Amino acid sequence: MAFLGLAVGAPASAQEPAKPRLEVIGTFDKESYTIGDSYDFTVKIRNLGDTPAENIVGLVRGQLMNRTFPGDLSSEGPGATLAPGETRELKFEEGWILNPSTDTLVVNVIVGAKPVTLADGHQFSVPVKVVTHPLDGLVYADRNGNKKPDAGEGLPGLPVEVFTIYNYKVIQRAVTDDTGRFHLKALPSMRHQVMVAAQTPGVVFGSDYVAVDQTTVEVLGAVTPSRVSATVGFSERHYEVGDSAKVSIQIANLGDATVHGLKPKCESSAGHLTISDEAWGEWDPKGGGVSLDQGITKSFSVTGTVPAGAADLGNVSFTCYLNSAQGAVTTLSAVAEVKADSVVVPTTTTTVATTPTTTTPTTTTPVPQAAKGPADDLPDTGANVIGLAVGAVAALLAGVGAILFARRRRSA
Repeated sequence: MAFLGLAVGAPASAQEPAKPRLEVIGTFDKESYTIGDSYDFTVKIRNLGDTPAENIVGLVRGQLMNRTFPGDLSSEGPGATLAPGETRELKFEEGWILNPSTDTLVVNVIVGAKPVTLADGHQFSVPVKVVTHPLDGLVYADRNGNKKPDAGEGLPGLPVEVFTIYNYKVIQRAVTDDTGRFHLKALPSMRHQVMVAAQTPGVVFGSDYVAVDQTTVEVLGAVTPSRVSATVGFSERHYEVGDSAKVSIQIANLGDATVHGLKPKCESSAGHLTISDEAWGEWDPKGGGVSLDQGITKSFSVTGTVPAGAADLGNVSFTCYLNSAQGAVTTLSAVAEVKADSVVVPTTTTTVATTPTTTTPTTTTPVPQAAKGPADDLPDTGANVIGLAVGAVAALLAGVGAILFARRRRSA
């Protein structure tokens, strides 16, 4: 059943033209949701006036649904004309409810004659249930490469952090026990990012995305065959949607042999920096990869665009897995804040409505060789690489041995 929003309008003054009389109806595809669900939202706009409503535009604001109206109703154009009695229906698909602290899904609709104002806002809402489950795991170094834990491979005393993929804030922490196991309590039943927030010589950790749904996860830290470190950072701390953002990257080969076929595999998500393949230059993800001789550092930068989805999250992320011909070697990760959208909708109307690239030149610099210990362990790669849990929902790279793997089994 759908409920009407209030018609927007006010008496005309001598200085201002009369506002159009618009009826706004918002409907969700379900009567209620659970944290982690996707949702669809439909808007109906009707001209209640006796004259054409001109220059009509609109926007929708909701959890991971931050969009302008399509077609001639787009806020980026001059606007549409609605004849008296004319109705337009618009459907917006695949918003996501990823804020674990919410109990209500709110969608704001801003529609009116261009330029729209705060007074043109309507608010629609439905309830959201939060279901929680524990998460148990094991962190171990797969030193024999059989992709299963063996005696003595558990890694004790390592900090494990869980991040919400809504705003990438830590919501729980744990430390592995003497056997490498950890336990996390009452996590919202949805996908979370899990990572080991420390470095261990000889082991490279990335991050994993785990759906918490009464399962146990085993987090595997695999031994990497190469010695590649990376330093990554945005050139600015703050951006706005649509800005060009530059990420500076340094990649160093601290090992004793050339590493071949280095190229990135980047995540694709609502808040991830939008980068064309061409912007990577010789590091093009679709190319043959870059060879990096021992003792050499390559410095370069890549420029992308801050996407609209970053405003919903409050940050823009950059997460790429750096792979070589032999497997994954490290993770490139950085984050910067993004200013929220300047259009904020007040609670003018509260209605519940439901229905069933550019690249800088690469420079090459010799770097000192890493000192080798008796065990020939990997040198420290820098906390700015391992420890930045930034990203969005994405599957792990198939067949990659140096990033985290997840195996799920039903809890007993």
